[in-house]
Amino acid sequence: MIKLISSWAVMNLLIINFLSFDLIQCRINWKGNNWANGCDFKGNDLSHVRVSAEQCGGKCASTHGCTHFSWSKWNGGTCWMKKGHVSKSNAFSTKDWSMVCGVKESSKGEWVRVWEDNFDWNGGIDTNKWEFDVGVGENGWGNNEKQYYTNNRVENARCELFPGSNNGRLIVEARRENMENCQFTSARLKSKAKWTYGRLQIRAKLPTGRGLWPALWMLPEKHTYGNAYWPDNGEIDLMEQVGYDPLRIHSTVHTQANNHMKNNHPSNSIIVSDAVSNFKIYTLDWNVDKIEMFVGDNNNPLAKRIFIWNKQGNWTKWPFDKPFFVIINIAVGGNCNLTEANEKIWSHGMGNAYNTHRRIPTIPTAYNGESWELVFNLSKSIKSIPSMAVGINGDIYFFTGNHPIKSPEYLVCVTINGLIRWKLYLERDDGMTTTGVTNIVSNMNGTLFYGISWFKGTNYLNKICRLSNPETNNPIEKCASNTYFSQTFQGPLSIDDSSELLIVTLYGESFAFINTTSLKIEYQSPFDIGASSSSHYNTDQTGIYWIGVDDHLRKVNILGETLITVEVNGGGNQNYAFNKQQNIIVGVGQNFTTPSAPFVVSGWNVDSNVNFTLLWQLSQSVAIATSSTHPVVDDKTNIAYVSILPYISAIDSHGNTLWKTEITSLDEIYTYSLVTSCLTLNTETNMAYVLISTFDNSNQQTPKVLFIVPVKTTTGVVLPRINIEVHPDVLTYVQCPMLVENQMLYLPWYYSSDTDSLPLYIIGIPQITSS
Repeated sequence: MIKLISSWAVMNLLIINFLSFDLIQCRINWKGNNWANGCDFKGNDLSHVRVSAEQCGGKCASTHGCTHFSWSKWNGGTCWMKKGHVSKSNAFSTKDWSMVCGVKESSKGEWVRVWEDNFDWNGGIDTNKWEFDVGVGENGWGNNEKQYYTNNRVENARCELFPGSNNGRLIVEARRENMENCQFTSARLKSKAKWTYGRLQIRAKLPTGRGLWPALWMLPEKHTYGNAYWPDNGEIDLMEQVGYDPLRIHSTVHTQANNHMKNNHPSNSIIVSDAVSNFKIYTLDWNVDKIEMFVGDNNNPLAKRIFIWNKQGNWTKWPFDKPFFVIINIAVGGNCNLTEANEKIWSHGMGNAYNTHRRIPTIPTAYNGESWELVFNLSKSIKSIPSMAVGINGDIYFFTGNHPIKSPEYLVCVTINGLIRWKLYLERDDGMTTTGVTNIVSNMNGTLFYGISWFKGTNYLNKICRLSNPETNNPIEKCASNTYFSQTFQGPLSIDDSSELLIVTLYGESFAFINTTSLKIEYQSPFDIGASSSSHYNTDQTGIYWIGVDDHLRKVNILGETLITVEVNGGGNQNYAFNKQQNIIVGVGQNFTTPSAPFVVSGWNVDSNVNFTLLWQLSQSVAIATSSTHPVVDDKTNIAYVSILPYISAIDSHGNTLWKTEITSLDEIYTYSLVTSCLTLNTETNMAYVLISTFDNSNQQTPKVLFIVPVKTTTGVVLPRINIEVHPDVLTYVQCPMLVENQMLYLPWYYSSDTDSLPLYIIGIPQITSS
């Protein structure tokens, strides 16, 4: 079956864990003279069907009771078979099991599996069963597609076992990367086996992502009819999905007389409401006189018929009587997806709480490779460091101001080379005081969203704002008040990758969904549901996850209905990483129920098809007061990385520690009161950046330090530190490093002081791209 995974973040994966092809095994109904007419796999008479002597002999050789066959040119080719005492060795034998000539029978036969692949191992593709189309094809494979198809490359096609299971899957991954003058890579697999007529079944969970074009389809083995291979010889599309309309499933056939070039191709589509949240079974029933396609589930695979095409006319409308092979691929862009197809589908929204803090620009950044530093003003009334975001051209956005009470006054944009692009004044109602801002998030097109709260006496005003065209010198701001908000925004703000909903934490441990178009609230949860200003929201399209203030992992659907409430013993730590491929949440917390108070890293299965399950736990004892980062998961390898000082560890999806490396010493932790709160990951350069700084309010004599430790994630090798010069006597508060593609990183921080104003420092430095 085939699984196309989906998640809150754009998923560019097609995941397949079973694919099968079945034939009907007919039972012979011998006539009185021991001769029988040919039949197809459903028992229909094929006396008038053109077949070859080779097909006829091969069918006889594989049919129980057949000892003799005869083929004649009567009516274009007729196969006759005979039972008797003639040796089977006298029958012509062939390995082509796709022939259709069988024997006529009075009752239906049974389905017989003739081919399947379960992908139940960890490693490469079974090249005995599959081969690859490679390159860009002609004119983007005839569809103006944007990807380069690679040849048996594990980054684009690989097999993996599900965690804790012997069931496997084939992962086809489309990636945003430059190769052969293309900005994307993907894979297109073709079965080496070919069939004529039968039942193809694929179990699939589809992705979401604008610009993606996954397909499960078939093409003919040979150019038999007409002047052109396509469309004269046919095409069968069992399932196509376009990313901008992910719940609509298309099934189609193409022929010389009817194809999309003529805009008259036979096709139908239906809405499958849970196509991206649950496994569905897609079935092709291909008979001698009709083609049918269905979608269903394990209980009823043929629950809904999507499409039917009856045989009509000659080969120009029915070329479907020759062997076809199966194709599995993800295209990017193309004619079917053109209005939505661009590299923005791989832009990760920045500003969501505790994400991996890496942005892949879709507009050239023009970074000059130089380091720089800027200083701005904050105030003690609002510290805007958590409100920063990176745009689609590598610009950084943040709030600032000059007034110790009314801050923030401005939203500022700084380019990747350290130049101020613009400062946007934040309008406020007369007499009201700014009391809070949310973090800033960005959708796939670069539009920014943020929330601002004001108060006067007991009155509160809350606005959600949308900023269009921030990458230009003339951004456009649109704000809308939400009177349903009874108190200030508590943060954080999150956005789904369909760019339709914002999620924000509100007063009273509640949250709300906000429409990104109208900027109006669509749903507000009840109070005391456990949301907090530290909650990190994520989703797998069946619901929204977070760990609340009461140490419970919660999941609700978009109607606000509770799906999961379970204690996770995180020790108050609400940070976690979401393994989107395998629906595993990885969290880290401290167990204060034991004297040693060890840090515990845990993996939980939150797949919609199974109950919430604790999969594994790892403990690290604490010798002296220390800290941990939030975990980060590499979506390519499913490996989680977490730093619990003095170490950083790599943990696979089964809870096995792949490597554990010391990045600082216990003496250094004690001398400088070191803590770490952030680990930033670059999955393309295989580099992790661990941020470490001094944090000790009780001892003003402690020297203050700030540095970043780069670590190679493939080996755990520690590279030379990036030391940041800071004030030796003043405590420093630091934001996670924010990566821009493979080019540079931003690091913001500010100093604690006794004055109203706080200096905000932002530096830009090149990333480390090699050891």
